[in-house]
Amino acid sequence: MEPVNYYKLGKRLYLRYPDIARQLLNDEPMQRDVTGQISTIYQKFTKIRTDYPGGAAVARLEFITIIVKHTDPEVFTTCKKLKAGVRSELAELFECDGSAISHMIANAKSYMRIYADFRDRIEQLYSEIFET
Repeated sequence: MEPVNYYKLGKRLYLRYPDIARQLLNDEPMQRDVTGQISTIYQKFTKIRTDYPGGAAVARLEFITIIVKHTDPEVFTTCKKLKAGVRSELAELFECDGSAISHMIANAKSYMRIYADFRDRIEQLYSEIFET
């Protein structure tokens, strides 16, 4: 069975039933604005995550995944793009190019879909950072 492409499904729904689609779009989950707060969130992250299994690259990937999940969790399930400004701020924080951040986000999408232990680790770190 093929996985559901919610982006295509949404387009079809909008074309066939525009009134229903508009009602559903009004119930869209809120995007959280983290622009300007990423460095403070990163400081919390480094305090919580003292052990680095897999090295700093895995820690960077985990942090980017947490930021994307907090900003807009639908990025992982649909073809939706990340909110403007978040990618450039992450690139500035990690002193790398924006395309490197885009590649890491693509890797994060794959890891979240494939590896259950990665998902569990992200959920654990996310709850420790944002629910304390």
